[in-house]
Amino acid sequence: MDNEIFKILYDDPHRGVRLLEERFGNQLKAFVVHKFPYNMDLVQEVIQLTLIVIYQKHQEVASANDPFGYIMGIARRIGGKIRIAQQKHAGDLIEEQYQISSGEEADLDLLVKELMDEIFSKGELLTPRESEILRASALEGLDNEELEERFNLKPQTVKNVMSKVKQKCVNFLRGGSR
Repeated sequence: MDNEIFKILYDDPHRGVRLLEERFGNQLKAFVVHKFPYNMDLVQEVIQLTLIVIYQKHQEVASANDPFGYIMGIARRIGGKIRIAQQKHAGDLIEEQYQISSGEEADLDLLVKELMDEIFSKGELLTPRESEILRASALEGLDNEELEERFNLKPQTVKNVMSKVKQKCVNFLRGGSR
């Protein structure tokens, strides 16, 4: 069954990512929660970005000797990069917990940029306000508190907007529309 999912992922990334999320979603979440406990915002962000990278690198993931292990490695590297960025942003001392080669880092950065360009090019996908908030969050690395300040929003409003944006992006990746 699992091998069939990876064959589907190779040929049809929209369907393959959806099947992977259904089959391995709980395992991926448990892995990410174990690596990054007490930070559910980070966990959700890592999972979503991992699914995005799986979509973008679907043939490479599906062809790996251990595709599930490859996926977990993607999640670990993304989480490490986000944590490091958060620490730098907060002015904390950095102790790199995960070694990311410059090639892998460049690949992840490029994939995220390409995906963001694709999302922003679909003018009907997000409202102008959602697009503005997503840019600030994803491209500038602002956290929820900074988004609240910049856009003069209440905490729950930021969470609601980010949740709606995330769902629209997931639907877009799965091949759906708004």
